[in-house]
Formats: sequence, C-alpha cells, structure tokens
Amino acid sequence: MKNKYLILLLLCLMVVSLSAMPPKHEIRGAWLTTIWRLDWPSTLAKDSVSTEKQKSDLLKILDRLQFLNFNAVFLQVRLRNDVIYPSKYDAWTKMLTGKSGKSPGYDPLKFAVEECHRRGLECHAWMVVVPIGSDRQVRELGENSLVKKRPELCKKIGDEWFLDPGRPETTELISGMAAELTRSYDLDGIHLDYIRYPEKGELPDRKTKAIYGDGLNLPDWRRENINRIVFAVYDSVKALKPWVQVSSSLIGKYNDLTNVSSLGWNGFAKVMQDAKSWLHAGKQDFIVPMMYFKEEVFMPFMSDWKKDACRRPVLGGLALYMLNERDWPMGTIMNELNYTRLINSGGQVYFRTEQLMKNVKSCADSLKLVSYRYPAVFPPMVWQDSVPPASPRGFSIRQDKSKLLFNWEDEDKEPGVTYNIYMSNRRKIDIDNPGNIIVCRLRVNRFEMEIPDDFRGDLFFCVTASDRYHNESLKSNIVKVRFLR
Repeated sequence: MKNKYLILLLLCLMVVSLSAMPPKHEIRGAWLTTIWRLDWPSTLAKDSVSTEKQKSDLLKILDRLQFLNFNAVFLQVRLRNDVIYPSKYDAWTKMLTGKSGKSPGYDPLKFAVEECHRRGLECHAWMVVVPIGSDRQVRELGENSLVKKRPELCKKIGDEWFLDPGRPETTELISGMAAELTRSYDLDGIHLDYIRYPEKGELPDRKTKAIYGDGLNLPDWRRENINRIVFAVYDSVKALKPWVQVSSSLIGKYNDLTNVSSLGWNGFAKVMQDAKSWLHAGKQDFIVPMMYFKEEVFMPFMSDWKKDACRRPVLGGLALYMLNERDWPMGTIMNELNYTRLINSGGQVYFRTEQLMKNVKSCADSLKLVSYRYPAVFPPMVWQDSVPPASPRGFSIRQDKSKLLFNWEDEDKEPGVTYNIYMSNRRKIDIDNPGNIIVCRLRVNRFEMEIPDDFRGDLFFCVTASDRYHNESLKSNIVKVRFLR
C-alpha cells in the first residue's frame, strides 16, 4: 500500500513538472568542485597560454550555467589545507598549477566573482572546514601545512588529518578564514562543508575534552563544538557585511524519523552535526542537505528539514553524479526537484557541475526546457532586511536597427543594487510571473536585446531594482514599443 501511494505521488510530480509555472523566487545552484580538478580547472596554469586556457575553461562553465537559468555558483575555494586565492591561513592549491604553494599568477577567486556577477550569477565561497588532508598532502605542503604550523589543533585518523573542533583556537581559525574571504572579495555567500566530525574512525580528542569538556557527555560536547564554529563564522561574516549569506552543506538525514530509519547514517548522532539548532538560533541564511538518495527516502527526510526551516530556504542537494555512478534515470532527479517545489523548500543545488556540462542523460536539456525554462531570483532575506530599494527612474527604450537599447537612471542607487527587466503584451506587467523576465541581476543601468523576428504588435517593458538582501522595488515607468513588421 505504501508503494502504491508513492507511485501515485511520483506520477503527480511528473504532471506538475510538465504543467506548472516554475517559481520566480528560487535558488538554483551548482557545486563547482576544484579538488582533484573534478569540475575545474581542467588545465594547469604553467605559462601565459595555459593560464588563459584555465580562465576560459571557467568562463565556459559560467556561460553554461547562465544559459541554463541557474543563479548561483558554489565555488570550492578551500579544498583541504589549500585554497584557490591568496590567504594568510592556507597555501595555494596544486590543483591550479601542479605544485603546492605556487601562485597561478592571478587571483582565481577574484576572477570568478567578477565573471559570475557579469552573468547575473551569485558567487558563494565553498569552504571545506574540518578535514585538512592526507599524509601525502601534508608532506607536499611542507612548512605551509597546519600540521607543521599549528600541530596542537590537528588530529589524525589513519593517514588522514583533521582539525580538532574542541579547541577554541579552531573556532578562531575558521571564523578568521571566513572573515578574510568576506573582507577581501565581493562574495554573495560563505558556504561551509564538512562542518562535522569525521565519519570514519574516532577522533582522538579525549585530552581536549578533559580540558574543555565543561561537564558535558562526549556527543553533546562535540555537537556544541561544531555549533560554536558555525555561530562564530556567521557572526564574523555578518559583522563585516550583513548581506553576505552564510550556508552549509549537510548530511541529508538529520536523525532517525518516527517511521523511517537513517540506517545509522545521519548528521546528529553519527557526525555531531546538529544543523536544526543552527536554524533555530538564526545562524544560517539557508541550508543545503545533501539528499543523495532516491525518492522514497528523499521525500520524508526533505520534508523533515522543511518542517524545522525557521523561514529559511532548505535547498535540496541533488545527486547528478548518480546518473553516472549508479545509473539513475534523470526522472529521479526531476521528481526530487519537483518535490522541493511541492513543499516550497526554496531551491536546489546540484553535485556535480560536470554532468551539466556534458548533458549526461539529457540532464541539462531537461532543466532548460522544463524546470528552468524561465529565470529565477533569490528569495528575499526578510529575517535580515525587508525594505525594498527605490524604483528605477527615467526608464527608456531606443530601437536601433535589430536591437532594443534599454537605459535608466542610477546615480542615486544604493550600493549593491541590481536590476531586473520585464516584458509583457499587457500594459499591466505582472512582475510575479517569471515568464515575463527578460534578464535579472544586471549590475549596470543599460541593456541591449536583439529583436526576435516573431515580435508583433505592442509590447510593454519595465525595470525594477533589487538590493543585496534580494528585496525588489516597485516597477519603474512602463514603456510601450510597437512592432509593425
């Protein structure tokens, strides 16, 4: 009987996918993986030619995501104890040049942020927190390794090294890294990964607990240690730039449910990740549970996250890599995407970008033609700020041969404001309808559009402004354009 209901629900979700209007407010992200050069870079920067190729490879990825109507890139900037930007905490990763500690001759993160913004994409810096690498990686980093620089903070399981979350200095280190990123770059978010205890083997931290345990039992103490790091990162980022979003990728199952077991693999009991407490404390702007399992498990655990979301988006982390690794059908991903919309969770993030680039099992086509056929904007951060910016003034359109040239005033605009242009065949333009969006998240007060051959009659246009908290203004003046051909 249970399977019969599940089949009926899946059929309903398929119908929803084909018929429903995609939401206007939705986060659509991709994890862009740099460790082992899984998604990028495919070219090592060894000279001027290969460096330019490395950059152009990234631009191809960003162009692809823009074309597919994504609006966020989660770029892996801290891999283990190595990074893709100049840092006082970590060394340059060898994934850029082939040699640990060697600069590629440019700042890849600065380049990525600028190019994301040029395409209307948000750029979120994805940091791996607790793991710091294998014995081999430690040897390659040499004196730049945290094992050498801060041995008191490092613990070993087998041949893998980890930061000790129980040390207060670890909290200071990680929050300092997040502050460095926030201060140095025009980022849209800081995204924490592996913000948990290791799942394989027991971290040798009993001596740390003897000093800092404060009378708590071991699991509760460990959860408090992770909580402390998350809270410190959130507070340090918000103290510098309150509009920068702080999020985390999480184990997909928080804990056992009443009717569904996690089979021993969950965040709360297994790796001391009490992410619901982060939401209740207001220390996350959104979360991304890694929901790398099929529908019958995906749906109850996704609903469990949504139940305790505290008005924050809960983005389903969807496993595109399973199309290759486990031969999943694309229908599984589409059903899970549709379920996140059914429960109004706030969006999706995909692992990995490679499948989108290669269009594995037509995954990119399915998104572009069905689920992401119109652009989407981020949900407003109403818990941070809910006051919209002023409407753009002086909106005008000039026709130049086969193009429309849009322009409006922006001398008095607030810092960080972006613009959205809408078009309709009705004078009363519905800006809640994503089908009316021409372009969103523009950072300049002008735009050019090629006139499609099938334009006929009167069309109406307007522009709105969005602030850094994703609050959107009222419409500008409406401009009518008549197409006679």
